[in-house]
Amino acid sequence: MRVLVAEDDVRMAAALTRGLRGEGMAVDVAGTGAQTVALAAITEYDVVVLDVMLPGGDGFETCR
Repeated sequence: MRVLVAEDDVRMAAALTRGLRGEGMAVDVAGTGAQTVALAAITEYDVVVLDVMLPGGDGFETCR
């Protein structure tokens, strides 16, 4: 499974990444709404873990 973690808090992103990779998932991390959209445009993800309060476009806007 390929997962995109959209999280601007570095420690939280690292914890999520560590846990998901520990379960055998491939994980990419984006720190802003714009990075999330850019990565999603070039890579097919099975799931996106999306923080609501992202810089450069909140999670709701990013999801739209």
